[in-house]
Amino acid sequence: MELGETLHMPLPRAGHRVARTAGGPGHHTVPHSSLFCPAPWVAELPKAPKGSAWESGQWVARLRQRFSGPSFEEFLRAVRGWQMNSARLKHCCAELLADEGVHRFSSEPHQHAALLLDSLAAAPAQAPVLYRGLGFFMPQDEVDRRFQERAILRLLPQSFTASHDIAAGFAGVPWQAHEATPDDSTGAAIFRLAPGSRSLLLEPFSAEERFWMENEWLAAGTFEITSCSSDGEGRLLVDLVQRGGVKSLHAGRRRGGPPAALHP
Repeated sequence: MELGETLHMPLPRAGHRVARTAGGPGHHTVPHSSLFCPAPWVAELPKAPKGSAWESGQWVARLRQRFSGPSFEEFLRAVRGWQMNSARLKHCCAELLADEGVHRFSSEPHQHAALLLDSLAAAPAQAPVLYRGLGFFMPQDEVDRRFQERAILRLLPQSFTASHDIAAGFAGVPWQAHEATPDDSTGAAIFRLAPGSRSLLLEPFSAEERFWMENEWLAAGTFEITSCSSDGEGRLLVDLVQRGGVKSLHAGRRRGGPPAALHP
Protein backbone atom coordinates (compact mmCIF):
# COMPACT_ATOMS: atom_id res chain seq x y z
CA MET A 1 0.00 0.00 0.00
CA GLU A 2 2.32 2.68 -1.27
CA LEU A 3 1.74 6.39 -0.89
CA GLY A 4 -1.27 7.31 -2.98
CA GLU A 5 -1.65 10.06 -5.53
CA THR A 6 -4.24 12.79 -5.62
CA LEU A 7 -5.84 13.39 -8.97
CA HIS A 8 -6.65 17.01 -9.86
CA MET A 9 -9.01 17.42 -12.81
CA PRO A 10 -12.33 19.16 -13.63
CA LEU A 11 -15.66 17.49 -13.02
CA PRO A 12 -17.24 15.57 -15.92
CA ARG A 13 -19.24 17.43 -18.51
CA ALA A 14 -22.71 16.26 -19.47
CA GLY A 15 -23.17 14.57 -22.82
CA HIS A 16 -19.51 13.66 -23.25
CA ARG A 17 -18.77 11.00 -25.87
CA VAL A 18 -16.05 8.51 -25.07
CA ALA A 19 -14.16 6.37 -27.56
CA ARG A 20 -13.39 2.70 -27.09
CA THR A 21 -10.27 0.65 -26.61
CA ALA A 22 -8.96 -1.52 -29.41
CA GLY A 23 -9.40 -5.25 -29.34
CA GLY A 24 -7.44 -8.43 -29.03
CA PRO A 25 -8.21 -11.71 -27.28
CA GLY A 26 -10.34 -11.02 -24.22
CA HIS A 27 -10.29 -7.28 -24.96
CA HIS A 28 -12.32 -4.84 -22.90
CA THR A 29 -14.50 -2.33 -24.71
CA VAL A 30 -15.33 1.12 -23.35
CA PRO A 31 -18.74 2.03 -24.84
CA HIS A 32 -19.33 5.34 -26.57
CA SER A 33 -21.87 6.49 -23.98
CA SER A 34 -19.70 5.99 -20.91
CA LEU A 35 -16.31 4.87 -19.71
CA PHE A 36 -17.93 2.68 -17.07
CA CYS A 37 -19.40 -0.64 -18.19
CA PRO A 38 -21.58 -2.73 -15.84
CA ALA A 39 -19.61 -5.35 -13.93
CA PRO A 40 -22.34 -7.85 -12.91
CA TRP A 41 -20.16 -9.91 -10.59
CA VAL A 42 -19.59 -6.91 -8.30
CA ALA A 43 -23.10 -7.33 -6.89
CA GLU A 44 -21.98 -10.72 -5.53
CA LEU A 45 -19.12 -9.29 -3.46
CA PRO A 46 -21.14 -8.74 -0.26
CA LYS A 47 -21.69 -12.53 -0.27
CA ALA A 48 -17.96 -13.32 -0.24
CA PRO A 49 -16.97 -15.78 2.52
CA LYS A 50 -14.94 -14.47 5.45
CA GLY A 51 -13.38 -17.74 6.55
CA SER A 52 -10.20 -18.74 4.72
CA ALA A 53 -8.27 -18.43 1.49
CA TRP A 54 -9.53 -21.90 0.51
CA GLU A 55 -13.18 -20.90 0.98
CA SER A 56 -12.56 -17.73 -1.03
CA GLY A 57 -11.02 -19.82 -3.81
CA GLN A 58 -14.07 -22.08 -3.93
CA TRP A 59 -16.37 -19.06 -4.06
CA VAL A 60 -14.42 -17.53 -6.94
CA ALA A 61 -14.54 -20.89 -8.76
CA ARG A 62 -18.34 -20.77 -8.56
CA LEU A 63 -18.31 -17.22 -9.92
CA ARG A 64 -16.13 -18.46 -12.80
CA GLN A 65 -18.88 -20.89 -13.74
CA ARG A 66 -21.65 -18.31 -13.35
CA PHE A 67 -19.88 -15.49 -15.19
CA SER A 68 -17.93 -17.59 -17.67
CA GLY A 69 -16.29 -15.52 -20.36
CA PRO A 70 -13.25 -13.38 -21.06
CA SER A 71 -14.39 -10.32 -19.07
CA PHE A 72 -14.42 -12.07 -15.69
CA GLU A 73 -11.15 -13.87 -16.41
CA GLU A 74 -9.59 -10.54 -17.38
CA PHE A 75 -10.91 -9.04 -14.14
CA LEU A 76 -9.12 -11.74 -12.17
CA ARG A 77 -5.93 -10.94 -14.07
CA ALA A 78 -6.51 -7.24 -13.40
CA VAL A 79 -6.61 -7.90 -9.65
CA ARG A 80 -3.40 -9.87 -9.94
CA GLY A 81 -1.83 -7.06 -11.96
CA TRP A 82 -2.85 -4.52 -9.32
CA GLN A 83 -1.31 -6.55 -6.52
CA MET A 84 1.95 -7.03 -8.40
CA ASN A 85 2.35 -3.52 -9.88
CA SER A 86 -0.31 -1.09 -8.70
CA ALA A 87 1.71 1.96 -9.81
CA ARG A 88 1.47 0.93 -13.47
CA LEU A 89 -2.28 0.33 -13.37
CA LYS A 90 -2.79 3.54 -11.41
CA HIS A 91 -1.10 5.49 -14.18
CA CYS A 92 -3.32 3.77 -16.76
CA CYS A 93 -6.39 4.67 -14.68
CA ALA A 94 -5.27 8.32 -14.72
CA GLU A 95 -4.98 8.28 -18.51
CA LEU A 96 -8.42 6.71 -18.95
CA LEU A 97 -10.05 9.13 -16.50
CA ALA A 98 -8.38 12.08 -18.20
CA ASP A 99 -9.72 10.75 -21.53
CA GLU A 100 -6.64 11.71 -23.48
CA GLY A 101 -7.40 9.69 -26.60
CA VAL A 102 -8.98 6.65 -24.96
CA HIS A 103 -9.15 4.90 -28.35
CA ARG A 104 -5.33 4.60 -28.29
CA PHE A 105 -5.26 2.71 -25.00
CA SER A 106 -5.41 -0.89 -26.16
CA SER A 107 -2.59 -2.36 -24.04
CA GLU A 108 -3.35 -5.05 -21.48
CA PRO A 109 -2.63 -2.72 -18.51
CA HIS A 110 -5.15 -0.21 -19.88
CA GLN A 111 -7.71 -2.97 -20.36
CA HIS A 112 -7.14 -4.09 -16.79
CA ALA A 113 -7.33 -0.52 -15.49
CA ALA A 114 -10.66 -0.09 -17.28
CA LEU A 115 -12.02 -3.27 -15.65
CA LEU A 116 -11.01 -2.05 -12.20
CA LEU A 117 -12.66 1.34 -12.85
CA ASP A 118 -15.81 -0.41 -14.11
CA SER A 119 -15.92 -2.60 -11.02
CA LEU A 120 -15.40 0.37 -8.69
CA ALA A 121 -18.23 2.23 -10.41
CA ALA A 122 -20.57 -0.75 -9.96
CA ALA A 123 -19.56 -1.51 -6.37
CA PRO A 124 -22.44 -1.17 -3.89
CA ALA A 125 -22.14 1.59 -1.28
CA GLN A 126 -21.74 -1.01 1.45
CA ALA A 127 -18.04 -1.12 2.35
CA PRO A 128 -17.17 -1.36 6.05
CA VAL A 129 -14.77 1.02 7.81
CA LEU A 130 -11.53 0.92 5.79
CA TYR A 131 -7.98 1.99 6.66
CA ARG A 132 -4.86 2.99 4.76
CA GLY A 133 -1.48 3.48 6.38
CA LEU A 134 1.02 5.96 4.93
CA GLY A 135 4.65 6.59 5.86
CA PHE A 136 6.45 9.85 5.01
CA PHE A 137 10.05 11.03 4.92
CA MET A 138 9.27 14.16 6.92
CA PRO A 139 8.84 15.02 10.59
CA GLN A 140 5.50 14.15 12.13
CA ASP A 141 4.55 17.81 12.62
CA GLU A 142 4.90 18.35 8.86
CA VAL A 143 2.66 15.35 8.23
CA ASP A 144 0.12 16.83 10.66
CA ARG A 145 0.09 20.09 8.68
CA ARG A 146 -0.27 18.29 5.36
CA PHE A 147 -3.87 17.22 5.95
CA GLN A 148 -6.54 19.72 6.99
CA GLU A 149 -10.14 19.28 8.05
CA ARG A 150 -12.70 19.95 5.27
CA ALA A 151 -10.08 19.52 2.55
CA ILE A 152 -11.19 17.55 -0.51
CA LEU A 153 -9.03 14.70 -1.83
CA ARG A 154 -9.56 13.32 -5.33
CA LEU A 155 -7.87 9.96 -5.23
CA LEU A 156 -6.99 7.51 -7.97
CA PRO A 157 -7.58 3.86 -7.02
CA GLN A 158 -5.84 3.16 -3.72
CA SER A 159 -5.38 0.02 -1.63
CA PHE A 160 -7.21 0.09 1.69
CA THR A 161 -7.72 -2.65 4.24
CA ALA A 162 -10.49 -3.63 6.62
CA SER A 163 -7.83 -4.21 9.32
CA HIS A 164 -6.54 -1.30 11.39
CA ASP A 165 -3.53 -3.37 12.47
CA ILE A 166 -2.50 -4.08 8.88
CA ALA A 167 -2.81 -0.38 7.99
CA ALA A 168 -0.74 0.55 11.06
CA GLY A 169 1.98 -1.82 9.88
CA PHE A 170 2.16 -0.04 6.52
CA ALA A 171 2.17 3.34 8.27
CA GLY A 172 5.37 2.38 10.07
CA VAL A 173 7.43 2.17 6.87
CA PRO A 174 7.73 5.06 4.40
CA TRP A 175 6.85 4.01 0.87
CA GLN A 176 10.34 4.78 -0.42
CA ALA A 177 11.91 2.71 2.38
CA HIS A 178 14.64 1.44 0.05
CA GLU A 179 15.90 5.04 -0.21
CA ALA A 180 16.02 5.66 3.52
CA THR A 181 19.12 6.60 5.46
CA PRO A 182 19.61 6.44 9.25
CA ASP A 183 19.23 10.24 9.45
CA ASP A 184 15.85 10.39 7.75
CA SER A 185 13.08 11.64 10.01
CA THR A 186 9.77 9.92 9.34
CA GLY A 187 6.14 10.57 10.06
CA ALA A 188 3.00 8.51 9.58
CA ALA A 189 -0.72 8.84 8.97
CA ILE A 190 -3.63 6.45 8.92
CA PHE A 191 -6.64 7.18 6.75
CA ARG A 192 -9.93 5.93 8.21
CA LEU A 193 -12.67 5.79 5.59
CA ALA A 194 -16.22 5.90 6.93
CA PRO A 195 -18.49 2.91 6.20
CA GLY A 196 -20.76 3.04 3.16
CA SER A 197 -18.19 3.89 0.51
CA ARG A 198 -18.28 2.47 -3.03
CA SER A 199 -15.16 0.37 -2.64
CA LEU A 200 -14.16 -2.89 -4.26
CA LEU A 201 -13.36 -5.97 -2.18
CA LEU A 202 -10.25 -7.64 -3.59
CA GLU A 203 -9.57 -10.15 -0.82
CA PRO A 204 -11.43 -13.18 -2.26
CA PHE A 205 -9.77 -12.70 -5.66
CA SER A 206 -6.26 -12.79 -4.20
CA ALA A 207 -4.75 -16.00 -5.52
CA GLU A 208 -1.82 -15.91 -3.10
CA GLU A 209 -2.41 -16.22 0.64
CA ARG A 210 0.06 -13.39 1.40
CA PHE A 211 -2.26 -11.03 -0.46
CA TRP A 212 -5.42 -12.62 0.90
CA MET A 213 -4.28 -11.94 4.47
CA GLU A 214 -4.14 -8.18 3.82
CA ASN A 215 -7.97 -7.89 3.76
CA GLU A 216 -7.52 -5.63 0.75
CA TRP A 217 -10.11 -3.28 -0.71
CA LEU A 218 -9.81 -0.78 -3.56
CA ALA A 219 -11.20 2.74 -3.18
CA ALA A 220 -11.21 5.79 -5.45
CA GLY A 221 -13.16 8.99 -5.91
CA THR A 222 -13.75 12.27 -4.12
CA PHE A 223 -13.26 12.31 -0.35
CA GLU A 224 -13.69 14.93 2.35
CA ILE A 225 -11.45 15.06 5.42
CA THR A 226 -13.89 15.31 8.32
CA SER A 227 -11.35 15.36 11.14
CA CYS A 228 -7.64 15.03 11.94
CA SER A 229 -6.35 13.87 15.30
CA SER A 230 -3.62 11.84 16.97
CA ASP A 231 -4.23 8.10 17.05
CA GLY A 232 -2.48 7.80 20.41
CA GLU A 233 0.58 6.16 18.84
CA GLY A 234 2.18 9.32 17.48
CA ARG A 235 0.54 8.99 14.06
CA LEU A 236 -2.00 11.31 12.44
CA LEU A 237 -5.48 9.83 12.12
CA VAL A 238 -7.30 11.26 9.08
CA ASP A 239 -11.04 10.58 8.93
CA LEU A 240 -12.51 10.48 5.41
CA VAL A 241 -16.01 10.37 3.97
CA GLN A 242 -16.55 9.47 0.33
CA ARG A 243 -18.47 12.28 -1.40
CA GLY A 244 -18.26 10.84 -4.91
CA GLY A 245 -17.27 7.48 -6.38
CA VAL A 246 -14.80 6.80 -9.15
CA LYS A 247 -17.13 8.40 -11.71
CA SER A 248 -16.53 11.77 -10.06
CA LEU A 249 -12.92 11.61 -11.31
CA HIS A 250 -13.84 11.42 -14.99
CA ALA A 251 -12.58 14.60 -16.61
CA GLY A 252 -14.31 14.46 -19.94
CA ARG A 253 -12.41 15.45 -23.05
CA ARG A 254 -9.58 17.93 -22.32
CA ARG A 255 -8.83 19.45 -25.70
CA GLY A 256 -5.16 20.13 -26.22
CA GLY A 257 -4.35 19.76 -22.53
CA PRO A 258 -1.79 17.51 -20.87
CA PRO A 259 -2.79 14.33 -19.06
CA ALA A 260 -4.12 14.86 -15.57
CA ALA A 261 -1.30 15.54 -13.12
CA LEU A 262 -0.61 13.19 -10.23
CA HIS A 263 0.40 14.77 -6.94
CA PRO A 264 1.55 12.86 -3.84
